[in-house]
Amino acid sequence: MKFLLSKEQWYALRDDRTNRIIKKNLGDDYSVGVIIDPKISESYALQCMTILTCNNLARWCRKIIIDMPDCNQTISSVFDGNLKNHIQKNMSEIDPHGNFTFQKIDEGKCSLLLCIGDPKRDLTKPFFWIDSSGWLAGYGYCTNSSIEQRSEKNPIGPAFASCLASAFLFSQAINTQDIPKFSNYYSLFDYKQNSNHTVLQNPNIPNTIDIGKICQVGCGAVGSSFDYLLALTSYSGDIQLIDFDVVKYENCSSSFAFTVYDAQENKVETCSKFLQKGNFSVNTHCKSYNDFTNEPNFEHYNPDLILCFANEDDIWTRIQNIIPCIVLHAATTESWAVTFGRHTPIKEWCIVCAFYHLIDAKFVGQCSTGVIEDSNKNTIVGNLPFLAPCAATFVLAEIIRLNMNIIKKSNYVHFSLKNPFSISESHRKKMNDCMCTTQPSNIFKQLHNNTKFFNI
Repeated sequence: MKFLLSKEQWYALRDDRTNRIIKKNLGDDYSVGVIIDPKISESYALQCMTILTCNNLARWCRKIIIDMPDCNQTISSVFDGNLKNHIQKNMSEIDPHGNFTFQKIDEGKCSLLLCIGDPKRDLTKPFFWIDSSGWLAGYGYCTNSSIEQRSEKNPIGPAFASCLASAFLFSQAINTQDIPKFSNYYSLFDYKQNSNHTVLQNPNIPNTIDIGKICQVGCGAVGSSFDYLLALTSYSGDIQLIDFDVVKYENCSSSFAFTVYDAQENKVETCSKFLQKGNFSVNTHCKSYNDFTNEPNFEHYNPDLILCFANEDDIWTRIQNIIPCIVLHAATTESWAVTFGRHTPIKEWCIVCAFYHLIDAKFVGQCSTGVIEDSNKNTIVGNLPFLAPCAATFVLAEIIRLNMNIIKKSNYVHFSLKNPFSISESHRKKMNDCMCTTQPSNIFKQLHNNTKFFNI
């Protein structure tokens, strides 16, 4: 299918939300050379990191050179055949005017080098690297990774590593800085970080999980990225996708899922395409959450989890008014950060507690990194390419923990993707005057005692 927009028209639309945050246009000058570990054919983590990193880089960097061996993908039924061919096709659909080539890299022609895994070669130019295994994601500059690869197939570590790579390279593209050598590792199992990955927790993750019945409210940048990651697993479950909106060209800058050829398609349908290729039963609802809850058969859904990836029409009070099960939310914030929250009925804060300060005020969008009204009073939301995928990764990590019967005391996480990256967690308590304090506990039990995570 021929792409009809000119180069100038396309980048003006796609990069607008990014440029509103960084106050500049990167243009065609910046280039990234990506060197892939030769063991990629043997490793789910390496394949996953490569797919996700190239996907996210193509959403802001217009010139990428990839040095990788030929191999067949072993990740998911979502992707067919030769891995290199799949990546090349995906990048060209993400950015039809991008300059993406697969060849041996001339170090002198790249603004910065990125190694995924161990490149097994000596490099003369400073380089950044990422690596992952299980819950772990590592990154460093002018050092080497020491993570041992495991055979399990989960995208948590690889997805987080890909977000670290994109954020680091992006920050260097807009403001080149001298950086000392370093190595750092994170465990998304308990949100800890250390320069020595062997001291971090990295328990085994089941390859097959029934994630239960999920009601996903919102299929925008975070929601669609979550569905894309879920499609990289061998998990199963029942998912209700709810969103009234269609994909626009502007959405192609900040999601793992959307390409230019999804434009004008309902977001729920685009997300459903990924999930239906796996083991998921998917129903789509192209409507607002308010309209969804007014459906005659709404009471029969009774999900195990509600995922809140939307912020319109006072969504938080609508969710809490239905006496919900466990609710997970994730959003991007101002200043290059993401937040994640868990809301367990009766035991801890609710989603209204989380967004209480926005409910009575004029809404400006928690999921944005800047809101500006155009001349027609339409809201234009600024965003950065790697934030929503990172937020989606935090949600998937929590779902895996819940299915492993692990409930962390912390129910709120804040992660900054501005170098040097930093992560913090805390336990948020109920607000004394919130609506959740007046909702009787016996009603929650009557409604949800048969749901999967009620006893957690």
